[in-house]
Amino acid sequence: DVWEAVFGPRGADGYPARLFCKDPSGDCEYGAVNKSVASQWVERFDMTRRLKQQWRHGLGEKLSGKLHVYVGGADSFFLTNAVMDLQDWASDPALDPPFGGEIVIGAHEGRGFEHCWNGYLPDGEAAPNAVTRELYVMTYLPRMAERWAASAPAGASMEWRSY
Repeated sequence: DVWEAVFGPRGADGYPARLFCKDPSGDCEYGAVNKSVASQWVERFDMTRRLKQQWRHGLGEKLSGKLHVYVGGADSFFLTNAVMDLQDWASDPALDPPFGGEIVIGAHEGRGFEHCWNGYLPDGEAAPNAVTRELYVMTYLPRMAERWAASAPAGASMEWRSY
């Protein structure tokens, strides 16, 4: 599937290696996790693991206040659970430097909103995905522009702000 094609290693047959056994006639039990593929996913894409390992070694200074994570509740491949782990780590008051970003999670164990939730209406009210998906540019581009302007090198052209 697309997750395996994007994130997984290539199998011996040239196709993406399967994370789960999906062919019981093969040499695996249906639904069993391919531990080799899973370990590669963890090594390459487990953001919380990487942040924990490298935060105090310079990564925290570079990323503090710059990460903004949104995930819907009950997301596929249990992404919500991974973001909840990130939120737990990021909210540690002993974290130095502090996380300083934001993590917003969809409805899951009493936290947040619905699956694929991605933000608020311009008046600040939480809105369903059916509405907010139409507002991506209006919602996030101004926030991105603020960040770009705030972190632009001294003397950089700000002409882009007039468009």
